[in-house]
Amino acid sequence: MKKPCSDDISKQGFRRLLVSHWRQVWGPERDASRITQIHTVQLLIAFHRRRTTRLEVSIDDPFPEKPRPKPPVNVIQQALMVRAFMHANPDENYLSAAPKLNIHRKRIAKLLRLIENLPDDFIEQTKECRDEKMLHKMSVERLIRDLAFKTTPKPLASTPATQTKVSS
Repeated sequence: MKKPCSDDISKQGFRRLLVSHWRQVWGPERDASRITQIHTVQLLIAFHRRRTTRLEVSIDDPFPEKPRPKPPVNVIQQALMVRAFMHANPDENYLSAAPKLNIHRKRIAKLLRLIENLPDDFIEQTKECRDEKMLHKMSVERLIRDLAFKTTPKPLASTPATQTKVSS
């Protein structure tokens, strides 16, 4: 079926075009006469893919470099810095000190609790530590958990008074 063009509409009028359009032929034999050559086109597109938890695909733009992870923080040095700040500013509380130290208020409380309960010889040994594996293992939560495990009260030794209460 022939597609109407603007010249057909202007010359014949719209009504005549509607009536006669079904008689006109628009088929493959008519289109084949227009094709003179077969063209082959190849598109070269840069294709980048990256595997993470899922497959990521980027066309034409490479993925940006992944940022290097931040080096682990020495928790003992951070706790000593917080304690020095809190002693120098006794009017500060955890909430007002947090933005100045750029540390969350809950972490300030944990660091102070940690530095108060750790033995002094351990603090002296680890405050200058630069080994990344060791610093990774010395997280606040892990040290607090170890402190809680070590400071639990020992079970009472069995005494004659407790033996008599248990046996009766």
